Amino acid sequence: MSRLSLIEELPNELLLSIFERLPTLSLVGLTLVSHRIHAVATEALKLRLLATAHLGRHEILLECYHPVAKVTTPSLACHARSIRPLGSSPPPSPSQSPLGSSLRPLESADWGLADLGSLYSHFQLEVTDTHGASGAADADADADADAGRRAPKPTHRVFMDDADWFSQLCASTSIVRQGPRPGIFLSHQAIGEGVVRVWRDWAAEAAERSASGTTGGAAAEGLDVLWADVHQTVGLRFTVQKTDTETALEEWGHILVSTENPPVEYILHYEELLVRTTKILLAMDKLAVQEVANSGKAIVIASYQV
Repeated sequence: MSRLSLIEELPNELLLSIFERLPTLSLVGLTLVSHRIHAVATEALKLRLLATAHLGRHEILLECYHPVAKVTTPSLACHARSIRPLGSSPPPSPSQSPLGSSLRPLESADWGLADLGSLYSHFQLEVTDTHGASGAADADADADADAGRRAPKPTHRVFMDDADWFSQLCASTSIVRQGPRPGIFLSHQAIGEGVVRVWRDWAAEAAERSASGTTGGAAAEGLDVLWADVHQTVGLRFTVQKTDTETALEEWGHILVSTENPPVEYILHYEELLVRTTKILLAMDKLAVQEVANSGKAIVIASYQV
């Protein structure tokens, strides 16, 4: 009797228990063995996906800064909001739609392995550091009744001179496990990094959508996302506000000159961080190995000013 036949004699519950201990890439490879192994491996991936959605003791951190303002720009904490394909109907609000309700499509019997690659994890952002309060990323308190209880909403000011067709921000996303004190991580794994380009034409169109109230829907969601890489692994969804040109020029020390493309300033309001869910699954696998290897150690990540 072949070894494969012996494995297939095991009940599904025991196979699932075994598969749950395998790395994600190994589970994906098992889906090609047979119809039964495919079904069990897919169920193991689904359970892992549901567990990863809550992150447990880990959290996602985003660093998004202008190239000249890395030290003074605070990092942003990311709170899980939903897991869904890009362009699908978003939940009404974080308070009205908790994370658990946004995972119901994953629990349905129709969910399959082919759907995994199209899933994105959506995160709400808030400022975590205090050392960068004077940097480019400012904090606006929400104007609604929950403003006193909710963290400030992060924003970023972008100025484009008359010769600039775009501005750019460096974006780096990682998953960490916090240590006993701020700035000390028990584990750290990069998810993705790249450059977000804010084009002049895109900012103008996004500001018009924000002013007309046509942002946030499933149809407009893709238009409001700026990607940090060509593979669309990490993206940021903004609402954009155009500031008064003369006031902005005074603050930046410029003189208004009549040109075809006059200087302009926009305020980018961080709405969501989008991360391809498969990247988070793979990062969690690497973290598990890292935490065993670095047991009893800590990674210190801090900024030092002379």
